[in-house]
Parts: sequence; C-alpha cells; structure tokens
Amino acid sequence: MYRRRLFIAAFVACVTIGGSWAVAVETATTAPTDAATLYLRAAQWITAISPAGSNIGYGSYPPFGAEWDRMAQAAWDSNGAVRRFAHQARFSDQATWPANNKKTPYLNLCRALANDLGDAAMYEHLHGNDAGAIETMEDLLHLTAMLRQNPHKGQLIRLLVAGGIDALIANRLLIIDSKVRLTTDAGDTNDLQVSVARKLIDELLDQQTPKEQFAQVGLSANGSPLMSASSSKSWMETMARENAERSFAAMSLACHIFQFENHRWPEHLDELVPNYLPHVSVDPWGNGEQILGYALIKGGLPDGSDRPLVYSRCQSQDGLFYRTDEPEYGFYNRDGSKLPAPQRKHGGQFRDVAEWAPGGIVDAISTTRPLN
Repeated sequence: MYRRRLFIAAFVACVTIGGSWAVAVETATTAPTDAATLYLRAAQWITAISPAGSNIGYGSYPPFGAEWDRMAQAAWDSNGAVRRFAHQARFSDQATWPANNKKTPYLNLCRALANDLGDAAMYEHLHGNDAGAIETMEDLLHLTAMLRQNPHKGQLIRLLVAGGIDALIANRLLIIDSKVRLTTDAGDTNDLQVSVARKLIDELLDQQTPKEQFAQVGLSANGSPLMSASSSKSWMETMARENAERSFAAMSLACHIFQFENHRWPEHLDELVPNYLPHVSVDPWGNGEQILGYALIKGGLPDGSDRPLVYSRCQSQDGLFYRTDEPEYGFYNRDGSKLPAPQRKHGGQFRDVAEWAPGGIVDAISTTRPLN
C-alpha cells in the first residue's frame, strides 16, 4: 500500500484553515453569492480531514482499506456544510479572488476543499449513489472553472492550481466511471442519468490549450522576464497532461454509455464519435495530427473478459506498452531502466475504462505488453 498523492501544481506550503485570514475572506467581497467567497467559506467548514488530506497509506483503486473507509465516513458525517456551500457556489458564475499575486493562501484552501469533495464523491460512489457522486464532482469542476476566470497578469499559479485540481477530478472520475451505474429511468435517484453523463462529457472536453492559458496571464510559451523558456515548457507539459486526463475521463464515460446502450464495449473510436463523444482531443505528444487513442484488448481482464483502454503517447519513447499486472486510473512515471527488457517497456499513458482488481499480491515489478 502507498500514499496516493495526486499532483496539484504550485503548492509550496500548507495553511491552517481558519484564523485571521479566513475571517478576512468573509468580508473580502461585497457579493454574498460570489462563488469565490462560497468556496472559501466551504473550506473553512472542514472539521474532519478526509483521506486525501491525511498521511494515511492506501492504494490507487478500490478497495482502499479499512482506514480509508473510516476517515471517509468521518469526513462525510462531519463536513455536510462543506458540501452545501460548495454546491451553492455552483450557481454563481462570478468569482472575486484576491488580486495580489503574492497572497495566495486562498489557493491552499481550494486544495483542501478539492481533497474533501473528491473523497466525498468517491464515498458516495462506493455507497451506491453515482448520481450524488457526479453532482459533487460537478461542484468541483465549477471550482476549477472559477479559478480560471479572469486571472491577473502574471498570476499563472492560479491556473496551475486549477489544473492540479482537474487532475484530481479526472482521477476520481476515472475510478467512478469504471463501475458507473447508468440509467434512463427518471425515477431512479441513485444511478447516473445518461443525459447528465452526456453533459459531463461536454464539460470535460471544454478546455483551453496550454498556450491559451499562458496568453491569458500575459506570458509566452517561449519564456519571458518572469519565466525562463525551460520553465515555460515544463509548465505547459503539465497543463497538457491535465487536459489529457480530463479527456480520458470523458472518453471513459462515453465508452460506458455505449456499453449501456449496446451491451458491449466499442471496438474502436469510430463507434464513439460523434454519437457518444463529440470529438477526440489531439494527443499533445503525437505528431500534431494524432488523437488520443482507444483500444479493446480481447480477453485482457483477469476473468477473461475484454479490457477497454484509452491512451496517449506521453512517455512512449519505446512505443506503446500497457500494464498487465494492475489497472491504471492516474498518471504513472516508473523508472524501469534496470529491469529486464519485457518489463521495462512502459511506453505511453494508459487508463482503464472497466473496473478490475488483480488477484492476490501485486508484484512490485510491472509486466507490460505491446499495443498492436
């Protein structure tokens, strides 16, 4: 077991929730329905830390273990006000964040809120309420949209934090998607309505490119007095990864809608576009014309059923090789340089669409197979 730390960019310090700054937040804006005020107020109501905000160890996919279950239950029981304020914020499209680029403790409050809401959504999913889980994730997606709203010149950190929260959202969604319960029955309040799933796909694919995000804060991808060209390239790579994760979550959900309606997994992307997926994003690590991929591995799951995968060419120096020892729902970067050739092949980034868990103890050394 290990601590699953999801990357949320540009956090260099933790802040105590509450205190004099938190009090100032209450009076920092004149609009009581301002989304920023409501989100920050929500974070201040966190009284029980969820697993993602703690130091406990747990795996990267369910079951997470007894300690995760205990902490998630305690956070769910104690943090109802957090979820209510966050949900209220979703109905406001105006967010007034602090203008001073050097005063960013509010971003740590956003991070704490993302951890709590992400775990709350997972808790709902694991307890049979996919409709509620996705509703909570929608509240969190609105937070990242508001963080991207009208950033001040040079304030790249706000956009990076939004992207980091997007990575957390995508990870949670990929896990929830893998066993999502869909319905078209209007009276079913627990399963996810297909119509809601389709709207979520559109929202996940509504993205700004890294260059557009840099331009939004007056920075250049080629470097500037505020940032070197190498730093700019690194942050743009991070932004591209975060966009790809959102696209993976959308593609996974589209596959499940297809499976719900056709009782099988799609054989290839052409079966998804445009009826289930409006478009497929360009792969940032391709040749400029290649798109993110989909593959159906016949008999690829431990029980002999087919294994649907979505993938990008990120880190694919040796070609495309997917793991066969365990599922993947988030970004991985494992150095296999000292392993035998069949095991160190780990090209590309793959995400599982279907839920599965390896039987017995997972070998620490990954086993890979080429994508044909």
